[in-house]
Amino acid sequence: SNAAAGGLGVVNLGGALYLGQFLAQPALSGVTLAGVFGLVQAGYPFLLAYAILFNAIPAARYFSTEKKNTEIKRRNSSRRKWLNYLQLGNNSVTRKLQAAKKLRQNMRRLGSEDRVYDTTSSVDSLTADREQDAMKRFDEMLDSDTSSKWE
Repeated sequence: SNAAAGGLGVVNLGGALYLGQFLAQPALSGVTLAGVFGLVQAGYPFLLAYAILFNAIPAARYFSTEKKNTEIKRRNSSRRKWLNYLQLGNNSVTRKLQAAKKLRQNMRRLGSEDRVYDTTSSVDSLTADREQDAMKRFDEMLDSDTSSKWE
């Protein structure tokens, strides 16, 4: 499939270049052709640009992908070397990693009591609950103020 597309691109570019040589003949200089040939003559720059881009874009993509793959292979090779080095053990890096593990902080696991918000209830019901709690606190505050002043 890729070979067929590449072959089509080469044939397309070859045809566009041949058409360009035909249209550049001295006998046709300054002459505007009629009919379908005039349309081809007017559209030739677009045909040539299409033929060039049809070949250039996949080629640029291929080279870009090859460059990225080379970098990935280099990085993977470096990682494999470090893994082998660490697996040998009894070296300063292994000792430093073990010391760092001893100093690390334990991760805190959040439980249901630590939740600030969850999606089990709707926003409307949460808003209503908050308003009800606020009114309850306000009423308690009013009761405590009036009882202390009037008694």
